[in-house]
Amino acid sequence: MGSPPCSGFTSQRNVSVHRSDDNGSSWRQIAWVQDQYWSNLFVLPPTTGETSTGGVVDVVDASSAGSGAGGSNSRAEERIYLLGTSSDGPSPIKLAMSRDAGATWDPSDSMVLFNGTNGTGYETGPTPSLIANGRVYRAMEHFRRPFVWGTDYEAVVLSASLTSDLLDPSSWRLSAPLPFNTSWIPPAMRAKMQAPGAHDVVIGTNQCCCYRCGCGCSSPVGVVEVIVVFIFHSCFLGFFVVLLFIYCVVRWK
Repeated sequence: MGSPPCSGFTSQRNVSVHRSDDNGSSWRQIAWVQDQYWSNLFVLPPTTGETSTGGVVDVVDASSAGSGAGGSNSRAEERIYLLGTSSDGPSPIKLAMSRDAGATWDPSDSMVLFNGTNGTGYETGPTPSLIANGRVYRAMEHFRRPFVWGTDYEAVVLSASLTSDLLDPSSWRLSAPLPFNTSWIPPAMRAKMQAPGAHDVVIGTNQCCCYRCGCGCSSPVGVVEVIVVFIFHSCFLGFFVVLLFIYCVVRWK
């Protein structure tokens, strides 16, 4: 499975899972998860349906955490979830599950939860999941057309009951998207923002967009890049003209 056309990559996107056994002093890689990106790990509380307390569940001791809905509490059956997108660029929301504390990830224990429409998709960062009031929550961004970086992101929140089958897409709810509002940006920061790939993006206009591919934007390439390309081509043309001149002088002699 390749990356989507706006990703800037042509290969499969994977997530590496690392484990620490000394409270974060050292880490070792224990697994790769295929077709997963911008994802975070979470576990469910030892007792499902817990509603009295809530909090961020992200970095955990898998050996002491419960397996979550529908599973036993034995170490062999403990479940760790990985929630994010299937690739970079506008992509579907995807959930993967490990049954052995993150050591292995069977593709059959993964599921696309939500797809974008009309070529749109979702993006996010490795932000924590929140467990509260008997549900697990995760914030993401919907990337709408025309894919202008910074202004076409819309915040969404997905959630599911702790007692439901999390690998069943019907268990999840997705909030209505909240469009980006330039008034949220402090005035001193509104002139320019830096997009991935070191492009300058003028907020509120259609001057640059995602990952160098264009995606319907009017200027997918930065001004500096245009100047560099122009100089390179000019030098090459000048060198060719000089060679042609020398050849003609030698030939006419």
